[in-house]
Amino acid sequence: LGRQTDDVWGVVVLVVATLVGLAFFEKAGPLGSAFLSGLEFLFGVWAVFVPVFLAYIGYAMVGSVPRKDYARVTIGVSVVFVSSLALFHLLTGAIALNGSIEQVVERGCVVGSLIAFPLGRLVGFTGAFVVLTVTVAMGALVVSRATLRDVGLTAIGGFRRFRRWVGLTQSSTTTT
Repeated sequence: LGRQTDDVWGVVVLVVATLVGLAFFEKAGPLGSAFLSGLEFLFGVWAVFVPVFLAYIGYAMVGSVPRKDYARVTIGVSVVFVSSLALFHLLTGAIALNGSIEQVVERGCVVGSLIAFPLGRLVGFTGAFVVLTVTVAMGALVVSRATLRDVGLTAIGGFRRFRRWVGLTQSSTTTT
């Protein structure tokens, strides 16, 4: 396929994203229903984000992101998704898989439980919260190609603009 390889795979991923999205509205037939059941088992309430994730990857492949960045974008989005899922599971009770499956499904599901429960047991609730929060942030940095320095400078600049906006500091343009 040559140059069209990325376009073909990107469109395939976009079609899969569309079918997964249609499954939430019972418009993807029995295969969509079965796939949706699997997604809900793995990701619980976060399964609704899977078609969004897939659509983003497909969109990236059809030209919005350079080819060399596919892996970075996919890994970054995956890290944000999985670590935020685990963080949600941790914040809603961190139920072990060998407990009630219904409770696990309500609290971030299998993937969240497989990460949050053992992490919470190893480093405690607060330690797990810190690790998962930092992991979400690192995934976002990977997706955006930002550095911590970039984020810090942007935050400082925003804080300064906010202070000027509310009148907490004197503008250098005022005369005495």
